[in-house]
Amino acid sequence: MPEKKEYVVSLKLAKLKHGKKRAPHAIKMLQKALMRRLKDGELKIDPELNSFVWSKGIRKFPRILEVVAEREKSDEPWLVRLKSQEGEAPGVEEAKEKQGASGEPVAQNS
Repeated sequence: MPEKKEYVVSLKLAKLKHGKKRAPHAIKMLQKALMRRLKDGELKIDPELNSFVWSKGIRKFPRILEVVAEREKSDEPWLVRLKSQEGEAPGVEEAKEKQGASGEPVAQNS
């Protein structure tokens, strides 16, 4: 029977680290926080989650992550992945793209 657990992990204390040590420290903080909460078994971080943490570079990383930990059997390691944005209404991304810097809608030339 597959197990699935959702967590919100704050990484903002990694900002206290020196410039080029922030993103690696954020990954370590994520691992420690999840091991503390999951208590048993190994932990594998999904490459997509890792690239999301590193997406802004080594100095600027996301401060809060919503993750999902899953495993099929109790003897398998936990797979930690980024929680998908399933709850967003359709078309929200399109509306965000069409707004200008001041928040006003931008005219489309079609």
